[in-house]
Amino acid sequence: MPQLGFPHYASAAIYNDFTIKDPFRGENAVDVQISVTCSWDGGIVGGLNYEGRILSTLEIEDVTDPADPIGVGGVELLARDRSGDQGFTDVAVGGAAYDRNDESESLALKLRAGRTYRIWFKAEAYAAPLVATAVEASVRTQWKELSVTVAADQTGLLKKIKRLLGDDDD
Repeated sequence: MPQLGFPHYASAAIYNDFTIKDPFRGENAVDVQISVTCSWDGGIVGGLNYEGRILSTLEIEDVTDPADPIGVGGVELLARDRSGDQGFTDVAVGGAAYDRNDESESLALKLRAGRTYRIWFKAEAYAAPLVATAVEASVRTQWKELSVTVAADQTGLLKKIKRLLGDDDD
């Protein structure tokens, strides 16, 4: 049945918080590797004049001050766009793009010791029929594995060694 041009949007998100310990109380920058594996299936099906999109992302925020989260990085795990608008002389009669896969991505960041971070795992689907047409966009994702590796605070360790040796010059 034609959908008369009303766009449809759905999204879902889950998160996990972690705090980087700061034994040296210096809020020094440390190297962090975030790796994720997810499985997904979804697609975009439409006929005539439409636009559709499915997306899954991993986003990292500094939430040390929960009232003022600050984005620090992110990566797309899945992104599919499809359009039935080929112009007035070539309107798509129908089209389907449905797939399933496992995705693994890694993200290297410099984060600060002593701060709390939130890892968001997000999925969204968008379908917009343009005029009287039909379109469906759907995506299902599963967060299968997540690892966060934090390197040693080299700056803090060096300062501590210097203090122990009696050399307080930075």
